[in-house]
Amino acid sequence: MAIIKGTARADILIGTAQADQFYVNHAGDTIIGGNSQDQVLSTLASYELPPGLGSLVLSTGADIGIGNDLANRIGGNQRNNLLDGGAGQDELTGGSGRTCSASAMQDRPMPTSCRTSRSASTRSPSTAQRSAWRLGLLWATS
Repeated sequence: MAIIKGTARADILIGTAQADQFYVNHAGDTIIGGNSQDQVLSTLASYELPPGLGSLVLSTGADIGIGNDLANRIGGNQRNNLLDGGAGQDELTGGSGRTCSASAMQDRPMPTSCRTSRSASTRSPSTAQRSAWRLGLLWATS
């Protein structure tokens, strides 16, 4: 496995034939040669997996993770994340933040992973949650 990191500027990150780990920290970063076994770790506020890549993990500072047409694995972080698998049979796992969502009914939201050590919230849904429900998203809150 190759670990491929960008600089603070826009970079072209070139993968190998094996499963690679790409660190994306600039909106201008481009990944070339990735495959479905590759993993992207992103610090961007929002990141959408390019076609052909299968896994995304949101690192510190990231809030939104969006998949592609593959069966993606998307993992959240300590923040309140919005995870959208896109098309495909996706596995979405929230981190220690309070919220996690899945799009499209064919996705498999991982509700136990979306829960935190906090007790269940009794507050009414937020505007973002109500909007997500209207758009057909599933939203689990702990």
